[in-house]
Parts: sequence; structure tokens; C-alpha cells
Amino acid sequence: MRSGAASTSGLGFDPKDGSAPNVDGDLLNTFSGSGSRHVITAGTAREKAFQVTVSRDQGHSVFTQAFLDALAAGAQASNDRGFVILDEVFASIKLRVGRFTSQGSGRTMTPKLWPIPRDDKDKGTFVFLNPAARNPRAPEGLQKALAVVPKDGAAEPGTPIADARLNMAMLAYQSLQNSTNLAALRRFVSENENVPGAGWMVEIFKEKIRTLESGAPPSIVPVLRAGQVRTNPDDGQPYVWIPPGEFQMGCSPGDKECDDIEKPLHKVKITRGFWLGQTELTVGAYKQFAQKTGVSMPGEPMIGQRKLNHAWSDLDQPMVAVTWAEAKSYCKSSAKGRLPTEAEWEYAARAASTAARYGELDAIAWYAGNSGNSHLETQAWEKDAARDGNKYLNILEKNGNRIHRVKQKQPNPWNLHDMLGNVREWVSDWYQADYYKTLPSTALDPEGPTSGTDCVLRGGSWYWGGRLLRVSDRNVYISFLSFFDIGFRCAREVISP
Repeated sequence: MRSGAASTSGLGFDPKDGSAPNVDGDLLNTFSGSGSRHVITAGTAREKAFQVTVSRDQGHSVFTQAFLDALAAGAQASNDRGFVILDEVFASIKLRVGRFTSQGSGRTMTPKLWPIPRDDKDKGTFVFLNPAARNPRAPEGLQKALAVVPKDGAAEPGTPIADARLNMAMLAYQSLQNSTNLAALRRFVSENENVPGAGWMVEIFKEKIRTLESGAPPSIVPVLRAGQVRTNPDDGQPYVWIPPGEFQMGCSPGDKECDDIEKPLHKVKITRGFWLGQTELTVGAYKQFAQKTGVSMPGEPMIGQRKLNHAWSDLDQPMVAVTWAEAKSYCKSSAKGRLPTEAEWEYAARAASTAARYGELDAIAWYAGNSGNSHLETQAWEKDAARDGNKYLNILEKNGNRIHRVKQKQPNPWNLHDMLGNVREWVSDWYQADYYKTLPSTALDPEGPTSGTDCVLRGGSWYWGGRLLRVSDRNVYISFLSFFDIGFRCAREVISP
């Protein structure tokens, strides 16, 4: 009987103790008979939304006016009990929009009520309370069993009410993407500024509002593009805009080098756009962070007896030899962001491609074959050498293999450098070998297992052969250890222009 719907005119109800309330059976069925999160749409994807032509209602769509009229009628009819349930409102909407459709104009609108699937515990309906009723509160029989979830105020990220609010914000965002209506854009910003996960949408509309207020023609209102670069004002590093979307995560079609942990291929939806470091974090940026916070720089990275960045003097090399916790600390404290999730990382690396790599390997990445003085045919010896760590290390040490400065190779189509190669990158996920097998057919913003000891690494590095430099490859390392080829890049929700 949990309700996570978000609305400016209703309240959701949560059971206080998780148990079914002891109330009249018919009333209980009314409240718990269907999924608790719903979206009402004006019509199907192929239908247009038509505007009301009556002067007093100018500016409303037929659907919006029907919704308002349904609420008004419901408020009048509910004067004794004090509430109207969602099914009643929707039935009235269908009736009112149906009258418009039946006028013979050839214009059709078919309102739809869509459940947003959640786990099996989330059952119930949405309740609109009537403040003008004689008893404007939840049904008396449910008072002891239900706790009111207020429509306003903060909601913790990841909670049902926060997820529902974000879903509603995304629907509103999609409907307003092409709008130049300042009032509607300002209302969206006001209503969603504190919704967890909606910051990027709010920022886009704030920029749009600034442009419209300046008098610029609507045709040049800026729209964030995949690959657009902005400087993070907090750590001074370039970040790239990664738009929301969906992709197939895991072993790329036709890729014969995949390990079992890259399977099965599965659909993932990234529902929120974000900014991602254009390069792996540099030594220069980390040094500034260390000086400001008093954090000690780690020991210089070395391969055998050869130093890879003497006294950390090359500020343009990627920062390495940091633990997962140290990488997270930088992203939170200096970048005012976080590590990307494993799904976000692969989505950004693929850049809408289904291929195992986003270009020819030597052109896009530093790896064991090309990061030294001479080109090495790594496939001929890396598997055998990998079984003997000293032999492998000696080959690379003698060949002068090393870390290279960032941004020396071709970027992917979304303007990201070194997503493959140079250094492996920490992501935020704990590691679980069969994690992909635990996901639903379509995973929404997966964040990995809830706990663990080892964490996921992505991208391969200058130290490893080309087989590991594929966008689906998953590597793992102990979270509290560091290595001379492990670095990171940060993600962030909002960067203002």
C-alpha cells in the first residue's frame, strides 16, 4: 500500500510498520489493487496534444483542462469522505477527453494510465485529498495504518518518494524541451530544484531561461550536446556532457575476447545526464587538492627500478597510485562530484556505438603494445608472461613502457580521451562476478552490488595488452590498495556555463 506518486495536488501514504492495515475489505482493495506509481499521459506516442480554444481556458491542453475539471468534480463529490482516488480521476479524464474526440474534427487523444513498475511491496494507489471537505484527511479506518508522505520537503535519494519525484520531473522535462514559455520553464525550475537527480535538467532550463530573458531568438536557445565541454569551476578540469539514453551493456556483438563476467548483454537506461571528466584526472589537479587539504601525495609510481613520474613532476600525466577511497575523496571534495558508476562509464565510453572499441587501437589508446620505445606484438607473449609477473614486468621495463600524458590520443565520438588505455579507472561499483545476471531485462541506472571488498576498474592501461582494452572489459582490484596503472576520472551532475 505504498504510494510514491509525486504531484502538486495529492498526498501519498506509506504503511508505518509494513503490515497490511486492519480495515474494511472493500476499502483496502480500493487502495491496494494496483501498482502505486503511475504516470498519466495525454495520449499515445503518435498522438498530438490539442489546445483548448475556449477563451477562459486558453493555454491549457484538452488533457490538462480535463484533469483540472476532473479534480474539481472529484473535490465536489468527495465532500463527505474527503478524498478521491486516482482511478476515479482518470475515469473522469477519459470521459471528458472523449467528448473532445467525438466532435468529429478528426483530432484524437487517448489518455493513458501507466504504472511505473517497482518491487512487489510497492502496491497501492494515489489519493487526492480535498482541503475543502468536512473531513479533509485520509479515510478514518486507515489513519493508524498509514503515514502521510508530504508533497513538499526534502526526500532522501533512493527512497520511493524521491524516485517518483524524479520520474515526474523527467516527464515534465521531456514535455518542455522545445518550449520557450518562460512561465512554464520557471515553474519547472522552482518545483524540481531540490529533487534528487534532477539537477541537470534544472540547470539546462536555467540556461534556457537566461537566454530567453536576454531577448535572443528562440531558434538559438542553447541545448546541451553530447560531447560539449565545460570547465568545472571547482577543480578547474574539463568535463564533457553525457546525455541520458539507453544502450546494450556487456560483451559487444561479435566480440570473441569477452570473459564470462561481461555477460549477458543487457539493456541499461541512463535516465539522468551528467558531466564526466574529459580526461583521466591529472597529477596537477591532484597536487592542488593535496595542497589545499593536507592530503599526502602517494609514493612515486615505479616499474621495477624505473620511476614513471619522478617526484610527480609531470603535471599532465594521469594521477595514479591512489586507492578507491582516495579517488572518491577527490571527486567529492575537490570536484564536488563523484566517481561514475560502471554503467555510466561504459555508456560514455561507447558513445552510442555497439563496437568493442571506438576506433583503431593504436590511434585511440596507450597499451603494452605501443606505450614503450618499440612496438610489441603483445598477443604472442602476454598470456604466458602474465602467469609469471616478473617476466611480464621485465619485458615492459626493458622496453621503456610507461604512462603518457593525457589527451595524446584520438577521443571517442563524445569527446572523451583515454577511455581505453593509459591508466585503468576506478568506478563507484563494488565488484560481483555474476552481477549482470542479477539485473532485470532493462536496468535503470544500476549502481552495482550494495557491498563488497573489491571494486571495478575499467578501460585497460599502458601496462596491459590490447585484449583488455575493450569498452565492455571488467577488471577488479582490492579497494584499499593502489597500483601504478590505476587512476580515475570524476562525474558531476551540474556545471553552469
